[in-house]
This record gives sequence, C-alpha cells and structure tokens, in this order.
Amino acid sequence: MKILIKSPRTPIILIIIAIISYVFLAINYANSTLSYLDEGMYQFKGWLFAVGKYVPYQDFGPLTNHPPLAFILPGFVQKHFGPSLEAGRFLSIIVSVTFLVGIALFTKKLAGSWWAVAAVWSIALNPHMIKSYTLGITQPIVACLSIWSIHLIVGNTKQWLLALGIILAILAFLTRINMAPLIIILLLLMLWQNGWRRMLISGAVGFLVFIVINYYFWPDILKLWAGWLPESITPQINPFRLEANSAILVETGQVLTVNPIIDRLYNIFLTLRLNPITLFLVIFALLLFPNRSQWGKDSRQKSITLLSIYFVFMTILHFAFAFYVGKCTSCVILYQNYYGFIGVVVFSVIFPYMLEKLEAGKYIWLWLIFVFLLLGMVIGMYDDIFQPYIRGAKSYFSGIGTAGLGIFILQAAELLNLRYYQMLRIFFVFISIFLGVLSIVGLRVIIKKFQKKYSVYSLNSWWFITLSAILFLLSPTILFSGGNNYFACEPGVLQQYRLASKTLNHYLDEGDTLYWEGRSAAIFLYLPSLTFYPPQLNHIHNYYKGGNANDLGRFGYYNKEMAVNWFRNSDFILLEEEYIKKWEMEIIKNGGYKELGDIPALGGCPSAGKLHLYQKPATDIFP
Repeated sequence: MKILIKSPRTPIILIIIAIISYVFLAINYANSTLSYLDEGMYQFKGWLFAVGKYVPYQDFGPLTNHPPLAFILPGFVQKHFGPSLEAGRFLSIIVSVTFLVGIALFTKKLAGSWWAVAAVWSIALNPHMIKSYTLGITQPIVACLSIWSIHLIVGNTKQWLLALGIILAILAFLTRINMAPLIIILLLLMLWQNGWRRMLISGAVGFLVFIVINYYFWPDILKLWAGWLPESITPQINPFRLEANSAILVETGQVLTVNPIIDRLYNIFLTLRLNPITLFLVIFALLLFPNRSQWGKDSRQKSITLLSIYFVFMTILHFAFAFYVGKCTSCVILYQNYYGFIGVVVFSVIFPYMLEKLEAGKYIWLWLIFVFLLLGMVIGMYDDIFQPYIRGAKSYFSGIGTAGLGIFILQAAELLNLRYYQMLRIFFVFISIFLGVLSIVGLRVIIKKFQKKYSVYSLNSWWFITLSAILFLLSPTILFSGGNNYFACEPGVLQQYRLASKTLNHYLDEGDTLYWEGRSAAIFLYLPSLTFYPPQLNHIHNYYKGGNANDLGRFGYYNKEMAVNWFRNSDFILLEEEYIKKWEMEIIKNGGYKELGDIPALGGCPSAGKLHLYQKPATDIFP
C-alpha cells in the first residue's frame, strides 16, 4: 500500500479512472436529459450561421443575444456532423474532458498530485456538474477556455504562453460576456507576477484577437455591445439600439408564488448543495485566508489571492444578476458552473493553512456560519430527494375527501396563496433546522469526549474534518440522488427527438412555412429544410408588448401583432402543449385547422415536451 501511495503513477491512474467514469456518466446523461430552450438556441442558431442561412446580428435574423462564439463553435460541429442533439452534446463531452485535464494539471502545479486527484474526482462524482457540462450549452466551453487560460498564465514566464493564455480568456469572453472579469484578473496577475512589459504585450495580443473577431461581424455586432455600453457616452451607436419608448418587454423572469426572500434563500441553499466543494468549503477557506506572515515566501500567494478575489466577485455578480436583474433565481444554479471550479483549486492550496488557524481554537464563531450553511444544504435537498415523498403526501391528502386533515391543509394552502408543496416546503425548512441543530450539537459533544484520547488536531479541527465528511455524504453524488432532477428523464431522449421529427417530416415538405410556439427549440435541428420565423426561437424572452413591427424585427424581437400575422400566413402550426396561448387555440378552433398525426413526446417522462401539428385549411378564411 505504501508503495502505491508513493508511486508517481498512482495519482495519474486515479485521474484517468475518474475521467473514464466521468465520460460513461456523461454519455448516460446525454441520452436521459431533456433539452431546454438555451441548448436548442445555441445549437440550431449555430447551425443556421455555419451553413450561411443567416449571419450573426443581421437585421431580421435570429436574435443573437450573446457573443458570436456561443453560436459559431457549436454551429461548426453541427455543420460538419449533421444537425442533431447528439453532435452538440458529444462536443460538450469532449470539451469537458479537456477541461478536466486542465483542472488536473493546474491543481497539480499549485497543490500537488494528490490534490489534483481530489479536484478531478470532486467533479466526476458530482452529477449536477456532469449534466451541466454534457448539454450543448456554453458552460463546458467557457469552463474549458477559462481553466486553460489560467493554467497557461499562473507560474509561467514565457511570453508566448502568457499571450496564449490571454487569447483563451478573450475567446471565453467572446463566448459569454460575463467572463470579462477573468481578463482583468489575469492581466493583474501578469502585472504582479511578470511585470508591466509582459502584461502589456500579452494584453495587446489579446486585444488584437478581440478586434479581428469583432471586425468579422462589423458593424452589426454593435447591437450586442450597445446593450452594455452607457448610452450617454456612446450616442453614435444609437442606430444599433432599440428605442426605449417603442415597446415594452413582456418577459420578466420567474413568476413567484412564495416570498422572494424565501425563494432566493432556497436557491442559494440549493446551489450550495449542488456544488458542495466549489462553494461550501471554499467559503471557509476564504474566511480563514492565510495572512502575510503565514504565506511567508510561498510563491502561490499572488495567484491564489487574485483567484480568490475573482471567485468572490463572480459569485456576487451572478447571484445579484440572477436575483435582481435577470429575475431568474434558479438560473444561478447553472451560472455557478462558469467559474466555480476555481474554488477547488483555492481550497486545495489554503487547506493546510486553514487547519493551522483552527488549531488555535479561536474561531468558534465560524461554526455558527458552518451550521447555518450545513442546514441550508439539507434544505437544498428538498427538490431532488424529499419532494417526491411530499408529492405522494399531496396525492394522499387530496384523495381522502372530506377527512378533516386533508381539507384543513388544502384550504390553509389556498388561504396563504401558496401551492400545496410550497407550504410543505416551509414546514420542511423548520423541521430541517430543528433536526440539524440537534445533530450538530450532539456531534460536537461526541467529538469532545473522544478527542482527548485521540488528539492530533484541536477540537475545532476535528469538528471541521468530521462535518466535511458529513458534507460529502449530503452532496449530490450518485449514491445520494442524482444532482437535481431538472430536465431529468428516462434513457432514450435522443431517440425520441428522432421519432418525433420523423413523424413531423412525414407531413412537412421542403419550403413549407412553420409557425412555432414552444421552448424545445432543438426539434428544429431535425427540420432543417423548413421556413420559419427566427424571433420565435427565443420564445417569450424577446416578446414585446406594442412597438413597431419593422423596428422589432430588425433586432430579432417580435410582438403579438407580428405573431398573429405569422400564424395566419403559415402553412403549418407547431405548438408545444405546455405553452399554447389562448388566442392561438381560438384561431385553430374557429379557422378549420386540422391536427395531424400523433407526434411522439420528446422523452419518456411526464415532463417531456408534447407537440401538436396543425395544417392550415386549403381555403384561406382570413381577409
């Protein structure tokens, strides 16, 4: 055993096993996870751009609401391997494997081989991260570009490696605009680590790449940047802005049925549960950050200090955006995977210093925070572990008719204007707090009793290590639930898309005009020869009330007037059952539209999209 531990090959073998395990799980998730709006938009719009049907940011084309590489990179793969969900998802798996190699190399550089093993396994055992990095969205691309840009810059002195690192950071920024802070942090690190000359040269090279890519899409790409630049200092690009008074965006984010504060707290706790290593333990690593005397001559101080600042800033930025700007509180769960992996590296370096501080026993106040966050993790288990049981309770109480308890609970929920399960969620929170406090106090008493006999670290150190082990057990590993069940389905999702498209293509011919209402935009990957209305790909997220149709269409937006006109002029109507509008069904019922066939659901689970295809009557009934 000692020989295996000391062998330099053992960590490499364990990392390879972790990556192989990751790939097998990712392939399984690729075939058992439903597609949702973002994935369909990135993949299908990317294909449209790659084959030349449209150009990013063009007038009256698809809404290009992100930097160009978010669409161009997946579009290139769709073009060369044929449009399908498989192409996009397998690209993500390949990119995420490259990301894992980068994590291993960077963690080994800063903390050693065994911490590299821990870093890779912390991701390979986390179903939530695997699912996020398997879908055809931007998270795996951005994470891969980010970790390699950081790895190439930290600890290096060669100018070409520094310049290449900045180029990769620029490419990450041109994939998702929220990665701008990464460029700033890396330039500051180069200034601190390598001096102003190397920083300026690398920055100039990166800026040149940025200019070249922007020039390729000039001037229409100004539609993207105009939304982020203050109008007061950039009035010259006003032609690339939609006039503020011309229309009102209807989509305002999630419709909450509970108090917004409770909803935000719950999503914070859920994010902690789904990312226990990259968020939970890192909070304590940062609270116990080494002081200058502890660092001494440790060369890692500069990089870890700036990466910690980057991690904290990105966390605050994304929570604030999700809660107050985008008003999509659950979106923060996915946002964290753009940068959260940095937390693994930060923790691996700070951990030894952290235990030194805990030895002094002067940080009892930290355990109040620890208890609060740990309880939060338990609360965050609600959706993926406890909710199925609560749904069962709902069925039971609903089925007992006039029984007093069932009527009382259902009427109380209605009185409080809460859904049934949300009322039970609040009850679950209080039960979790009570049991959590009871168990943690008991744990401290037990450790205190045995720690005197088997003392290696202080009581605080032992308590932290023990609670960290419990934390791992509560984390969303394969054994303890599957991460979260959003978009989870039975195996065979990819085949279901092909079956649904086969039925659709039986009725649809090349050049037919199709009206679309739904969020499963990935179905268009299997209907490439149809004529459609590009703004509809974003569903309600670019749907305006009022406004001039020509102005809205130029920017990739639309309103009800435009939608009704498209509806009446389309040969076929394709509606996703959950999102059908009342006026659409009225036109169908009153206009003699005929529903065609029984289209297979887009997955073998109740939450899978169900499509309905209607054909316009041969005689035009509209004036």
